[in-house]
Amino acid sequence: MYDIIKLAICHPKMIGMLFKTKISKVVGFILILFGFSIASIALSSFNKEYFDFNDTKIISTVVTMAEKTNISYDSNSHTMSGEKYQVQTEDIIINAMNGEYYSKSRFVFNFLEDKVVVYYKTFKIGDVLYSDINCKDFTFLNVSNGKTFDTVQMNMMMTQVLDKCNYTFSFIRFGSNILELVIFFIAIVILSYIYSMMINPDIAKNVRIKLVLYSSGIYFVGMFFYFLFGYEVIEYIAFILPVLYCNIAFRHIVRVKKVG
Repeated sequence: MYDIIKLAICHPKMIGMLFKTKISKVVGFILILFGFSIASIALSSFNKEYFDFNDTKIISTVVTMAEKTNISYDSNSHTMSGEKYQVQTEDIIINAMNGEYYSKSRFVFNFLEDKVVVYYKTFKIGDVLYSDINCKDFTFLNVSNGKTFDTVQMNMMMTQVLDKCNYTFSFIRFGSNILELVIFFIAIVILSYIYSMMINPDIAKNVRIKLVLYSSGIYFVGMFFYFLFGYEVIEYIAFILPVLYCNIAFRHIVRVKKVG
């Protein structure tokens, strides 16, 4: 398998030499490279702080957009009280004393009587009791009016809430990155298959599929480095390389007759 990986990744001109390999080896080749990509996704997903102090300031800024509200937090009883209240922006919804609410496209911060429940789209990423949060009394009205003390206290609360959301959000990012990786790989394989027929139409179907998969494996290598280092230019290169490899591989095949 090492020799196959070395040839397919380092010598695209010679990919045609792999036309006799068994389909199990092709699958193994793809799974090994896919596995390396998953490892880099895990490293990038679980070793990252997705939320910072700027995010807490954004949340308190959203509160300032609201009209009059009597929502208040009592640090002695660790409870939130007041009438139903909701304010929305393009990215965030603040929903207070109004039950649990989620949006299919935004972050939602539900301030309930005894806890904050946070949703990212339809995923619950945080369920934090006020008793586990260290901050003093504040009111939404004072935050809305720009009172420094209340704004600081709310920011302290949201910093602790977002810190507890980070772990769950990491799993969501991990899963969505893997899903995107698979979808784009399938799209690349289909595109490369069509492109290979334009370059060299005389190759048998079963052989063509193998060689297209070998040519597309470089995508996982590129994405491995993208998730490892995070530079967008690497992602673009990862999309281009499979088509380039396909072009090189099939232009160096004169004719491959049907095997078997």
